Amino acid sequence: MDILALRNVSKHFGGVAAVDGVNCSVRQGEIFGLIGPNGAGKTTLLNVICGLADPYQGEITFKDQRIAGKKPWDIARLGIGRTFQIVQPFHGLTIRENVAIGAMFGKKGHEGSIKEALSLADKALELTGLSHRADDLATQITLSQRKRLEMARALAMEPDLLLLDEVMAGLHLTEISEMMEIVKRVNEQGITIFIIEHVMKAVMGISHRIMVLHYGKTIAVDTPERIAENSRVIEVYLGERYAARRAKRLAGSEMGS
Repeated sequence: MDILALRNVSKHFGGVAAVDGVNCSVRQGEIFGLIGPNGAGKTTLLNVICGLADPYQGEITFKDQRIAGKKPWDIARLGIGRTFQIVQPFHGLTIRENVAIGAMFGKKGHEGSIKEALSLADKALELTGLSHRADDLATQITLSQRKRLEMARALAMEPDLLLLDEVMAGLHLTEISEMMEIVKRVNEQGITIFIIEHVMKAVMGISHRIMVLHYGKTIAVDTPERIAENSRVIEVYLGERYAARRAKRLAGSEMGS
């Protein structure tokens, strides 16, 4: 069953197509990866889905309801949460208070009480491994922890679909592995994930399917294994060095088995 469907979605800026006729469906419960070169239109596509940008043309449905052109807060109320590449927490608030703000703009919105918002914040902090920093100010944590804070704030909105925009950018290898586990743990809670990521180890390791954008157009949608072998994807994004390294790793694992 598809939770999100895009049909011929385009977004233009000054006559230039940043997103050009994208068609894809995200299945309920999966981790759906989105990769492509810088400028491919990845973040613009997320902005169109969550209402920060109106599509030039096309149709977007979420849980069989048309959402193209709706306001971001209305889309959030329907069950779509989103993180951003540049993390911008409220510096004067604690981690817990930052996350509780997300709860106040999610499904229940202002209908929920402060107590309920804080309770949702506590659950999100536990899921992202930040409970021990709940009472610290946002200025007192590392980049990796700020990335987790951004995800926790989106999770407190109680989304059915979580859009993640490069949550692993700037992290070192250990932190990337930890974030991969968090993303998988969130997915195991029944939350569908649509993730943009440049860290190939991560997106290949956690995604069930991957879509590749190039100059705003879809050039492939497939499993990670087939994406890594796709000659067009290798040509425009992964590169021959990545393909060769992957082939070598696979050959080594087969010899070991």
